[in-house]
Formats: sequence, C-alpha cells, structure tokens
Amino acid sequence: MDTFHGNDLVTRLLDDNEDLWNRLLNNPFCMKMKEASKDDDAVLEGFKQYMIQDFLYCKKLTEYETARKSKALNQAEVEVSEKRIKKTAGYASAVFNACTNQSPGGLGIEGSVVRGACESDALKSHTDFQISTANSNDWVVSLVAMIPCIQSYYQIAMDLKDSSTHKDTVWYNLWVLENLKYGDSTDRQRKFFIDNVDRWNGQYETVNDIFRKACQGEMDFWATALRPEA
Repeated sequence: MDTFHGNDLVTRLLDDNEDLWNRLLNNPFCMKMKEASKDDDAVLEGFKQYMIQDFLYCKKLTEYETARKSKALNQAEVEVSEKRIKKTAGYASAVFNACTNQSPGGLGIEGSVVRGACESDALKSHTDFQISTANSNDWVVSLVAMIPCIQSYYQIAMDLKDSSTHKDTVWYNLWVLENLKYGDSTDRQRKFFIDNVDRWNGQYETVNDIFRKACQGEMDFWATALRPEA
C-alpha cells in the first residue's frame, strides 16, 4: 500500500493523476460558465444541452446501480444499493424539473423535448463504461467509476462560487448552488473507500485505470455543451 496516502484511495487517485484531474476541473465549458453573463446565448444553449443529457444520465445510472447491487456480498450492501437506486431516481426527477420549470426556477424546456432527447455519443460511451465496470468488478471497486463525478462536481461548484464573474445566471442558480450542497457526499465517498480498504487494496492498477477512464468520460460529457446542436 502507498505509505504516504495510507488508506485514502480518493486522495491518492487525485494526486497520482493531477494533470488529468486538473483538466477535468478546468474543462472548457465550465470555464465559460465561470465568465459568461446571463445574456450569453451560446453558454445558455450549451447548458440546456448539458442538463438534458444529465437527465438521461440519471436514468442510465439506475442500470449501473442495479449492476452494483448484484455484486453485494451481504444484506447491508444490498440495502445501501437499494437506497442509491431510489436516490438516483430522485436526482432524475429533480433534473427533469430543472429542465422544464419556467424561469427563474428552470430552463423552460418542453417536457416532450427532454424525454424525447437522444443520448449523445459521449453519454452513451460514459454510461456504458460505468455499467460494464459494475458488471465486471466487485461492489466496492466498481464505485471508483463514480469518484470523478462526485468529487469534481463539488470542486467545480466551489470554484464557480468563488470565481464566477456573474452570479445572476441560470447555470449559477441551477447548477452551482445545487452542487454546493454535496460537500458531505465527497466526504462520505472518501470514507467509504477508507473503510473498505481490504476490498480494493492490491488492485490499484485496475482502480487507477477505472478512475482515469471515468475522468475522461466526464470531460467528454461536459464537451457536449460546447456543441449543443449535436
């Protein structure tokens, strides 16, 4: 085991992949959200595309969580997975409402447009990877595929809170303020891997590969907002 990081897998992964991690945190679309005003139509349309794809992502995430549940070793792990599946459905509903509610509480997109949207290539590739990871790894190791999502969203939200040029934009209200709520989630995820060190220790090469691919998937997902016509 890495003696510097001890049992803290999340910190070790972030440190060992610092360049990749920083590219995710500073991806081009989030940098545009940091600087753009509410009248920036390109960023607004990109954000709408991102949110529609995020709704589709939440729906696909239930497949990932169901696949993880099948690898549970005991009833306690089954119950954790069942709670995660239920929570994921709640996320999907919240994102749908954010897409369809009228301003200022939403983007005012027709519900039929959101429900009828097609998965982007980036979304399909990323969720297929996550589901495949859950099917081919144990209950603990498969959760590594979610580290970039949980950790980066909160860190990006913190950066935008501190550094956004404009804080009256719809993306600040719907995305930044929402994701600032999940600091406890990053801590719980870090603790999960510390508490389950015996389940991933000795598999760091596999874990690191999952993490790197998941980071790339998140960057590709954000990139769909740069070309909202896609």
